[in-house]
Order: sequence, then C-alpha cells, then structure tokens
Amino acid sequence: MKSIFLLELFLNFKVIQTVTCHCFGSGCGLTEECKGQYCYTTWVLEGGEVDKTGCVTSRQELSTSQCVKTRKGSVTCVCSEEFAIPSDATFYTPPTIKCDLSTSTVANDFCFGHSCDYNGYFQTNEFGDVFVSEIDRECSDYPDMLNFLGRTNSCQLVEKSLTCSCGTAFCNKQQPYEVKIGKVKCYKYDPKNMYKSEFCYGDLCYRWKETLYGVEILGCMSLGYAEGLEYLSKPGSEGSSNILVRFCDENLCNGDYKPN
Repeated sequence: MKSIFLLELFLNFKVIQTVTCHCFGSGCGLTEECKGQYCYTTWVLEGGEVDKTGCVTSRQELSTSQCVKTRKGSVTCVCSEEFAIPSDATFYTPPTIKCDLSTSTVANDFCFGHSCDYNGYFQTNEFGDVFVSEIDRECSDYPDMLNFLGRTNSCQLVEKSLTCSCGTAFCNKQQPYEVKIGKVKCYKYDPKNMYKSEFCYGDLCYRWKETLYGVEILGCMSLGYAEGLEYLSKPGSEGSSNILVRFCDENLCNGDYKPN
C-alpha cells in the first residue's frame, strides 16, 4: 500500500496532498523514494526500457490520462499513484519546430525541437540602460510537465540569468517575452556563491531546496509569459524528485537570510 500523507508547506502555502513514488535515474541520488503530488515514469521508447521514475509537484493540474511522447520516441506519463497509468491513456507529441541556433561555438544555424530556447544575461551600462548579453539560442525536447523552471512560452529572470522558451518556428531570434524586474523584496542566499547583497527584487520570491542533502537557495524571479500562463506568477510549490521550489509573492516571504 502506498502511504499518502499531508505535507504542510511553510511560507503561507496551503496544505497539499502528496504520494510516495519510486525514484530511479537522474535526480534520485542514493534514495529509492521521493514525495510529490504525482508520480511519473519515462521510457526510452514506448513499450521499451524504463529510463527514470520520480515524482512531480506542480502549481497547475497535470493530466493523468495523457502521456507525452517526444519526437525522439521517449515517453513520459504522470499518474496519481505509482505505475497506475490508465489503460486508455492517450499519447500526445508536441509539434516539431525549427529554431534559431546560435551559441558561443555555433553561429547563424538552425535546429529542430519541441520548443526554442533563448538564454542570456541582464547587463546594465554606465547610463543605467538594461540589455541582454551572451545570448544563446537553441532547441529543447524536455517535457513541459517536468520542466518546472522553464515553461514553454515564458521568460524567467533569476538574478541576472534570463531563460526563455517559446513554441513557434524561429521564435527565439529575439527575446520572445518582455521581462520587467518585479517589486517584491526577497531574501537571497546561495551557499556556493555568497552574494554582496542579501536582498533582491522580483515578481516572486522563491526557496529552492534539494532534499537529499538539505541544500537551500533563496532568491527572486521576474517573469514574462503568454496569455493563459498567469499561474506562473502565483504562489505555490513545484518540483521534481528530490528538488522542491516554493514560490511566494509578499515582501521577504521566503524565509530568513542565512549568512555563512
């Protein structure tokens, strides 16, 4: 029998019901279990060898009757109980699109994927103007349901790092969605890279936790997104396997700053 329990999230989040899932493959470390709202299984090919299993927590409701099949053949299914994929589950393959490919090693080329990526860094010149530098344009085949910090048709700014994903041909030639730095004041802390300031500003504050070793990162996120993705700016929790990210939208809501 699978144990079902209530996990009370701090940061003023509501109580969510979670399940215990088998964890196998990347992101699991030495553990064989994880906890989330859903379990998932990824197969290398439909009906073939299992590539990985784990758990997912999401701010949006995920379909447990539809599986995502990538253009390369891998299949990912989400279920409310481990290995409980309905026999009548349907398989959805996102359209394959053509994207601009331009990185530090490749210029003026193209690639194919289920989404186009546009990544760079926010810089400020001596006049205070903000611009994006060190831009990479690539393709991605990562299923949306597991990519909780990179939804298709959105841009996220975390510190100075800008990450965008869009779903139409060559949509990554330019930054697809405008991002303005939000006004919510957040604590920021990274044990691997101490910041000069202990605060930042964004649309959301977040607390990122790797549950295996208890590593926590505090910070802020500013957003730009397509119509219909308003939930991205709402409080809640998201994660996959042993990573959980808690989002909130009030000043200093992501907990106390932790100096070295």
